[in-house]
Formats: sequence, structure tokens, C-alpha cells
Amino acid sequence: MKKLNNKGLSVVEFIVVFVMLMILVFGMMDVIISLKNSNSTTTMKKELLEYKTTLTKVISDDLIKREFKELKNVDTSNTTVSAVFKFADDSESTFSIDYNNFIITYNNKTYPIPKSEYLEIDGVITIKTSADGKFLLINIPYFEIDKDVNYGINIVHPIGLK
Repeated sequence: MKKLNNKGLSVVEFIVVFVMLMILVFGMMDVIISLKNSNSTTTMKKELLEYKTTLTKVISDDLIKREFKELKNVDTSNTTVSAVFKFADDSESTFSIDYNNFIITYNNKTYPIPKSEYLEIDGVITIKTSADGKFLLINIPYFEIDKDVNYGINIVHPIGLK
């Protein structure tokens, strides 16, 4: 009797190996997708914190250097909030938020708010002076959806600081 060559794979063995590889590939795809989502969320949070820090610094530095004196013409509508800051040298700067288009404008420079499907401007945007008239209060709440993490801008500045 002739000896058969058993060095190759049978069709059944090939199918079993193929199915096992597909199970591994699909299992790894879930891991890769979850890592990608985690990475994009981390990147988005980093961008928001950098944005918040940069814009807060720009506004705070200007309020200090130019000696903020008075808040004028606060206007609140369904889609925008704006105000005029008056300084000790009688110069003025306009601050506005267009939350439909995710844009903050200060001193004629625009600062686009980073957009994300995980975030929303939620709550009341506030630009006002305190009840005793001693502080300027700016609050722009920007929350991660379904979590209580606020990436918004919150500035409290004394009026007439020298």
C-alpha cells in the first residue's frame, strides 16, 4: 500500500485555524477601537484645558494691565452674550460669545471653542459685576456630557485693581 503524504493541511484544519484567527482579530478590534476612543477623549480634554488656560490668561492679563474699571452694555440673547469692558485709560474692549457657532471674541480676536460630541455649553453664561460692585464675574460653563466635569472659563477679577 502506498503511503499518503500527510504534510499539508486538510480543509477542516484550515477552516478551524481560519475561524480561530477571525475570533482573535475581532477581539483585538474591540480593544483597538476602545483605545482609539480613549485617546481621542484624552486629546480633546487636553485641548480644552489648553484653551481654557490660554483664554483665561489673555483676559485676566488684559484686565490687570489695563486696569479694568467698568462693565458696560451687557447683552444676552438666545445665541450670544456680549459685554464691553472699560479701562482706566478710557479704552474699551468687547467680549462676546456666540455659542451656536462656538466662538468667543475678545479684543477683535476670535477664539473658536473646541467642539466635541461629548461636550456642551450647559447652564447660564454670566458676565456681570458682583452685588457689591467690587468684582467682575465671567462664567462660561462647558461640561462633559453626563459627567460633572466643567471645562468652562471662570474669571473673578477685582474692579479698580491697581
